[in-house]
Amino acid sequence: MSAAREQQLQLNMTERGKHLGAALWAWLRPAASQCLYDRTLFTLAITLLVFGFVMVTSASLPTADKLTGQPFYFAIRHTIYVCAGLVVLLVSLAVPTQLWQKHSGKLLLIGLALLLVVLVVGHSVNGAQRWIKVGPITIQVAELAKLFFYI
Repeated sequence: MSAAREQQLQLNMTERGKHLGAALWAWLRPAASQCLYDRTLFTLAITLLVFGFVMVTSASLPTADKLTGQPFYFAIRHTIYVCAGLVVLLVSLAVPTQLWQKHSGKLLLIGLALLLVVLVVGHSVNGAQRWIKVGPITIQVAELAKLFFYI
């Protein structure tokens, strides 16, 4: 192949790479009027979700196989919880900010009441009484109280 043709191929690949990088950068950093959410934060959150899934799956394959006979038991369970969390995220995003602000005091009182309830009817794990059982799900009330305090 001639040197001129080889140089031309390298230039095309460089230009294509620059174009792809510019397109990716434009998607990550759109104009403020074009985007309803922070795409960088969205990309980081999805990356953490995928990384967490890979870590849970790789760390739990032998244990799940030994305990349940199904190697992907914990991966499937993790996927169900992630999907449930995404549904809660979408529902909470649909609630207007003014409504959150209007009921913030009530939510804080509910959080404090739940902290008192956990002392009476809380579920104990490893000697710590910090959870409330609601069916098959255990809720750590302190996390809800922190969220309500933030709101």
